[in-house]
Amino acid sequence: MKNIEQILKELRTCWARHRWSDPADWAYQFENAFGCACVDYEQIVTVAIALATQDKPLPDERSLIVSEMLGVWMCELSDRTARRAGNDILRWCVIQGSASAKLNLAISIFRREPKTRGESLPLPGRTVPTKFRFSRATIHELRLANDFLRQIISTVNVAKHVMGRALVVLGDSYKLGRGVEQDMECCVLLQERATEFDDPNALYNTGVLYGPGSEGARPRPLDCARAAAYYKRAMDLGHVAAQTNLGVLHATRQLPKSRPQYGLSLLRRSAAEGDTAAMDALEAFEPAGRCS
Repeated sequence: MKNIEQILKELRTCWARHRWSDPADWAYQFENAFGCACVDYEQIVTVAIALATQDKPLPDERSLIVSEMLGVWMCELSDRTARRAGNDILRWCVIQGSASAKLNLAISIFRREPKTRGESLPLPGRTVPTKFRFSRATIHELRLANDFLRQIISTVNVAKHVMGRALVVLGDSYKLGRGVEQDMECCVLLQERATEFDDPNALYNTGVLYGPGSEGARPRPLDCARAAAYYKRAMDLGHVAAQTNLGVLHATRQLPKSRPQYGLSLLRRSAAEGDTAAMDALEAFEPAGRCS
């Protein structure tokens, strides 16, 4: 059985060797470090803080990232005690001045289930037109999370990806009435501002709002060419759903210079990546020979 000191040494060694930026890589290392270790979650919080400070008065930026990723990983676990400990780590990182920790803490709050209706909160970036009714037990936390996002947006010298993501998540709050009054126009303005920071979710969401079938969702005219431009930017950043929607626009000849075969190739690529919407679209197009 590993003790705290062994786990701390193992994580520091991993950080020194690899310095990953992908949270998934860190999740793998944390599972290896803690998965078979019989340690209390409160002790893990101590490990995270020790990992960041490394016996120094203040944490350095790189070590703070490791602790933050540990907090994010714990917030994803099913155990409630683990999630509380993850939130404690993120709060500590916020106190140290980490803007990305504020963002991750806000997202963690939004992912919790309401205490009454038993339905999950919508994830950031998800397009959900329904207004959710949140219980009084969570409304204060939701408002606090939105305040965190506003603080990020009003701060200078914030990392580009953090600023873009904060704008998207706050826009979702206005769309869903999540701790704020529902306001679609404010949502749209925040999403469009986030596209300036090349956030793939913002680019996709804005494309959806300009594309066909979205007229009732927002006060903007239909503009397939503009939607395609947003989808293309999101696709180049790895957004599979944007790739699918761009493929549909080309395959159904809704663009001034439509390329049906190119549209089909995009749909096949999305289907190969597991996108069910692309699979459905291919079934509709290919047997009928509509794009040949």
